[in-house]
Amino acid sequence: MSKGSLVSVALILFLIAIPESAHAQSRDSLRTDFGIELLGKGLLYSFSYQQMLSSSFGVHASLEAIGGSDALVVAVPFGGTAYLVNKDGSPFVSGGIGVLLGSGEIDDLTGTLYGFLGPGFEYRANSGFVFRGTLYGLIRNDGFLLWPGLHVGYAF
Repeated sequence: MSKGSLVSVALILFLIAIPESAHAQSRDSLRTDFGIELLGKGLLYSFSYQQMLSSSFGVHASLEAIGGSDALVVAVPFGGTAYLVNKDGSPFVSGGIGVLLGSGEIDDLTGTLYGFLGPGFEYRANSGFVFRGTLYGLIRNDGFLLWPGLHVGYAF
């Protein structure tokens, strides 16, 4: 068995073994979260907002801006996340589309669309702390790229 398979099996066993009192389902009570994602769907970083519509589905939007006086690139990804387990720690699938806007020397980026889709894992504590790790597939008409994302935030 490979090292990655062993880690996956250990994680699943850990989640099953968590006592029932730890299954607080914080997505029901802490339905809104805000944070920062490094790499991920915003490409380098993004400020992210998510609103839960139910305990198993949320919609999200993000914003990234990079540049200076000569050039500016703005990424605006938005989409949805489906949670697979109704527990504080849950695997999920996230997907959506993003638009790139550019100005100055790189204004040819304006209107460039890309898609993203990927599996991940979220832990949302009753205290409001949120951590998400996702492996996105970024999709454009000229190719496909696997790209990780790490989100740290606060839910309320």
